[in-house]
Amino acid sequence: MQQGKSTVVIVPLYNESERWDSNYWDKFKSPNLTIFFIDDGSTDGTWEIIHKYAPEYSHRLKRNGGKARALHAGFNLALSLESCPSYIGFLDADRAFDVSELSSLIQNSTEILDSGFDSIWASRVNLLGREINRKKIRHLLGRMINSVLSLSYSEFPYDSQCGFKVYKVDDQFRRSLEMKVRTRWFFELEHLANYLVKNGKGLRIWEEPLGTWQDTAGSKLYRFRSFLLLIEIVHVFCILRSSKKSRGQACTAHS
Repeated sequence: MQQGKSTVVIVPLYNESERWDSNYWDKFKSPNLTIFFIDDGSTDGTWEIIHKYAPEYSHRLKRNGGKARALHAGFNLALSLESCPSYIGFLDADRAFDVSELSSLIQNSTEILDSGFDSIWASRVNLLGREINRKKIRHLLGRMINSVLSLSYSEFPYDSQCGFKVYKVDDQFRRSLEMKVRTRWFFELEHLANYLVKNGKGLRIWEEPLGTWQDTAGSKLYRFRSFLLLIEIVHVFCILRSSKKSRGQACTAHS
């Protein structure tokens, strides 16, 4: 990472007190990296844990609104910091990622994002020589989501649900956060559509295959009723399709 450029990584948490491990988060400590914890209205001891661990970089939402809204709030809080970061990302709290690999990716993000890309998305591709340990049902659900949504957005990433992403902070990124998110789980997908609507062009994404990823117990997503998940997927499909139409109409109007 270049001198003077900093990254803030948002970590949304909901009832994570039993899975909390300070040693894991200690490994991320770096002069140019700040981990900002967002408690999404937990009902256990999560808030007390993270506020003690990072009192300056922890925030509590009054009620549980879902991962997407927690991330939207966290991104806007990061933008309001006295020293605004050059890059903002997010990381799932489940400790499925290898710290050394993510730290290296964050360090190398400057070169990628300054070469014309707007965002880096980690991707779980089970290539030979990689250690991607993922439950079959989780993999199949992810492929289903991506297959459906790619019908409405031709430049859709291979693995949209991998829980680590970094975004370049610029005027286009700020504009994209002006729009609200309406799903509980699909922040990155709504943001993809909002970016398109606000800027008249798609988010340019660099996908980086991971070397290691370990599925962990206790995922909140799969405890939700399947029909609620389906409703959210349909909603994202509709906003991606409508944003694509809006871009096409804008291009026609300017031609």
